[in-house]
Amino acid sequence: WDFQLSMYAQTYMKNYSPVANKFWTTNDPSKQPEYTEPNPAGASYPKEIPASDTIYDRSQWKAAAKTEINDGGGNGYITCAIDGKVDTYYHSNWANTEGTTYPHWVSFQFDEEEEFNYVYLVQRNHASNPGGKTFVIQVKPTPGEDDDWVEIEDGKEFYLTRDYAAGQDNYQYRFLSKAYKGYGIKLIFTESLPKTEGGTEGVGYLMIAEFGTGLLK
Repeated sequence: WDFQLSMYAQTYMKNYSPVANKFWTTNDPSKQPEYTEPNPAGASYPKEIPASDTIYDRSQWKAAAKTEINDGGGNGYITCAIDGKVDTYYHSNWANTEGTTYPHWVSFQFDEEEEFNYVYLVQRNHASNPGGKTFVIQVKPTPGEDDDWVEIEDGKEFYLTRDYAAGQDNYQYRFLSKAYKGYGIKLIFTESLPKTEGGTEGVGYLMIAEFGTGLLK
């Protein structure tokens, strides 16, 4: 990984067998590289990891979704997912079949080309809707309105979690195998988390409190 180990570290490592499974490319959620940062009360922006990374300004992004709905209080619209506030949220249209059936997709077109190697997401804090569980990522390689999204990471499914016991939602970071450049990003959610911890019953709709991209240097 482009850094040199000390002689002490090399000697210490000889006591252990080499890693057989490439955990950084697996679809097993328990082995995926990830980082979940607890959301402090009143926080409206993710903690940098580390301070030298780039978290992109989303104020000029164009947001779209498979469905959305006016859920009261200004909530429900896909723009709520990029407003910098964890107490507002996007909600797929719970009033029709399309909005209550997976897969769901959300997309964000950038105002200029961006380079990123991780995404972050905050689930809505809601007692009966746990949010999305799995998603794949597509990138838009060109500017404009052409529907030319390209799947990345060989179609790998990324997994999200939920802290059922604490009843709070965290900034969940999911890292990519390399940096990608593009004019937009689309997430296609394929499955819901279960309503209860350890359960099997999910929900048909999707909610997101916050989403964004960053470049970890």
